[in-house]
Amino acid sequence: MQLVADRSVEAAEYDKIKSHVFHLMPRHKDVLAHNRACLQDLAGGASPMVFNAEDGVEVDPDRDESGPPPNLQNVPEFSRKAALSDCVAPATVPHCLHARVMIVNNRMQPLGVCHGSTGCIVSYEPDGTPVVRLENHVLPAGVERGSWGLRDAGSNWLEVLCPQVKFTARLLAFPGLLATRTQVPFVLGWATTIHMSQS
Repeated sequence: MQLVADRSVEAAEYDKIKSHVFHLMPRHKDVLAHNRACLQDLAGGASPMVFNAEDGVEVDPDRDESGPPPNLQNVPEFSRKAALSDCVAPATVPHCLHARVMIVNNRMQPLGVCHGSTGCIVSYEPDGTPVVRLENHVLPAGVERGSWGLRDAGSNWLEVLCPQVKFTARLLAFPGLLATRTQVPFVLGWATTIHMSQS
């Protein structure tokens, strides 16, 4: 308890650091509110840009092929939305330059960038693809620039391209089909839930 008391800050002291320290919160709605507040402060009151996901349905390449081929046209929109309701990639991701973000997949694991890695958007490519800089990351031996989205690296940092990628979820009511969401592989990263941090 003494350690907690020694580290506690309130009011003006907290306001100085609230967007510079990572927050663990018990409720999802508190995480959303904190992330949005930090983004608004960073954007200076201007409306942040938004990455919108593209949702769809596709045939599961690992389906049981002994039955008839599944029909993509039979999947109602509410079934697709239900399957994607727990997708780690949200339908919309607000953002701006220097926004703090958290990676939500393991596609860049060969770079040491995994689900939960945090960084900041440092630039955008001409096509709008964000470039995220991750501090305290050392480039693994044998990895060359350009591979796995690596754009640049220093002694203890990496910059990676974060184009939209495909996330999938099984459509349990439609065996052999997957709901898909194509979205950037990050969310705002000033805060997360305690449960998410444990996963």
